[in-house]
Amino acid sequence: MTTYINTLDQALNDYLASNNNLKERTRKDYNDVIKRYAADWLNPSLFEITPTMIEKKHQQIAKRSPAQANLLMRYIRAI
Repeated sequence: MTTYINTLDQALNDYLASNNNLKERTRKDYNDVIKRYAADWLNPSLFEITPTMIEKKHQQIAKRSPAQANLLMRYIRAI
């Protein structure tokens, strides 16, 4: 039976589980950054996250920390 990934939370967990070469600190960083800045995206379907939402989220976070905004986007792209 094939398991389908429907949410960012599922995608994050699958990504971390399938990448054995990631250091523990990197795994913690992925969890911390995504849960801090994209907690509202963890449970909706991935298909509900639009390019406009992504741009808005990046701009919102970049007001406080451009580096964190870029890091979140880098992690989401990786996942």
